[in-house]
Formats: sequence, structure tokens, C-alpha cells
Amino acid sequence: MNQCVHNILPTLVFCARAADVRDVTIDGQVVMRQRQVLTVDEAALVAEANAVGLELYARAQKST
Repeated sequence: MNQCVHNILPTLVFCARAADVRDVTIDGQVVMRQRQVLTVDEAALVAEANAVGLELYARAQKST
């Protein structure tokens, strides 16, 4: 049975999933288009995260 949607905004907020999002605009700036992030160098971010992860792992090994 289909339910009538009385207020579309809460329906979108509470029922949408990440896969439903294609484009994102924040404060007038398009930050994601066609599911591609435009404002972050993803490769550099992954490299930095990997380096930090390795550093944390090395520090944890020294403390045991």
C-alpha cells in the first residue's frame, strides 16, 4: 500500500540512502557531481590517511 507523502523534506532526509545522492551543493558551491567529489584530491587524501595509519600502527607497536 502506498503512503501519501505529506512533507517531502523529512521524507527525503529520513528515507534517502547514500546511493540516492548524485550531486551535492553546499552554500552554492557544487562539491560533488555525478558522484565524483570535486573539492578534494581523493588520491592525496587516501595517501595521507595511509601514512597516518602506518605511523599510528608503528607507535602502537613500540608501546607494547
